[in-house]
Amino acid sequence: RLCPASEPLTEECFFKAPLPFVGMQSFRWDAVNGSGGTQVWFKGTYVSEGTLPKGSAWARYPVPRNDTMQTGKSFAPSCEENPGCGDEARESRCFCSGMWGPYNLEIVDKVLIPSDLPSGDYVLGWRWDCEESNQIWTSCSDVTVVSSRM
Repeated sequence: RLCPASEPLTEECFFKAPLPFVGMQSFRWDAVNGSGGTQVWFKGTYVSEGTLPKGSAWARYPVPRNDTMQTGKSFAPSCEENPGCGDEARESRCFCSGMWGPYNLEIVDKVLIPSDLPSGDYVLGWRWDCEESNQIWTSCSDVTVVSSRM
């Protein structure tokens, strides 16, 4: 979701510019400034029915908790998990699931910037609705959009 930085940062403003997801989702570990490290691509889970604004999509947070054996509730990890993963230790060795980790993990989604979007300064806003807890997290970032036509 984008909102021009010059406008009040309201839900109404962000509702005007939802951004569609494109391509595969990925996990990236131990990257420095967004590059390097280890990266694994997988098919993300997206929901577009019942979302607001209408026509937008939500991506599922792809990190399941790792206590499925105890609770019987969870979804399968999106990557091949580390053998021995499954404990609830804070210093878990899990790669792509966990109650307290995984550590040094980035979740990478790609979105499509509309070709007719005017160049300028924007605020990119996103949120996480945790599937397996009652938490909602929000964050934002300042971005500058420049024309690709030079």
